[in-house]
Amino acid sequence: MNSRDQRRSGVALLKNTTMALGLFFGFGVLGAGLYNLCLDRQLDFETKLVELESLKSERRSLTDYNEVMRERVAYLKTNEGVEEIAREKLGLVRPGELAYAVVPPPPSKFIEEEEADAPHLDHARRPRENQEDYGLIVRVLRNLFAPTELSQQVPS
Repeated sequence: MNSRDQRRSGVALLKNTTMALGLFFGFGVLGAGLYNLCLDRQLDFETKLVELESLKSERRSLTDYNEVMRERVAYLKTNEGVEEIAREKLGLVRPGELAYAVVPPPPSKFIEEEEADAPHLDHARRPRENQEDYGLIVRVLRNLFAPTELSQQVPS
């Protein structure tokens, strides 16, 4: 082989090596890009699976809640359900029944003022100061809660 052939074979070898390195590098970059793309898609897929399970769980709980509400609606359409609402929410009573109103105790501020005015009297034994107001309250309560013949009776 002469020097010219050696030069040509060296140049060809250099070109082939450069081309091989370029292809290797190009395929490496392409492979890394595809790997990142697949990795992103895999993470998105796993995130969507977790979200799907969460939504399925929420759907099951809402389905159970809807069933409970359907049963409640069916109950409230019955006579017993209507009566329950009338008694609990509206405070209605049947004729002949007595309704009692539980009045909360007065705030401690007023109790202290009363005790300062009359420290010698016990709360349980204090006389009613205004008997007319008491009778009026009883009549109003009777008219509100039992508008029957009981409302005609007035305490003496």
